[in-house]
Amino acid sequence: MVSIQENGGQNFVLSHRDESTIEYLGLLTSVFREIITSKQSFARKPNPEAILYLVSKYHLNPAETVMVGDRPLDVEAGRNAGVQTLLFDENELFGPIADKKIKNWSEWK
Repeated sequence: MVSIQENGGQNFVLSHRDESTIEYLGLLTSVFREIITSKQSFARKPNPEAILYLVSKYHLNPAETVMVGDRPLDVEAGRNAGVQTLLFDENELFGPIADKKIKNWSEWK
């Protein structure tokens, strides 16, 4: 995540959970430009509303934007928003549903 910032990129969190998300992230919150929780009242994934909000607000290029998630719902939301998708599937529970799939973070490039 830090390497993304070092290369001019930005990180965001999009969670259906409440403010406990921020507590869960702890010190990692500093690597995220914005954290969206249920408090903002966006439609829940797979609706792309929150992703489209971030794309618009931060002038993100969808071709260079990646929705990273650990559930098919995350991938579907990314696809619905027209961005690339990456599925973190540590236990190999899902098939090849995303543009890219990784089992552990060391595979992230």
